[in-house]
Amino acid sequence: MINKNNKKTSKRPKNENLRRRKLLIYKKMTSYF
Repeated sequence: MINKNNKKTSKRPKNENLRRRKLLIYKKMTSYF
């Protein structure tokens, strides 16, 4: 049970990081055009 909870909490920050990364990549791509 504790492990499952830990996994859920660790999944949230990762998702946020991915979103920020995608935004950064998108900005870089738009700057090329």
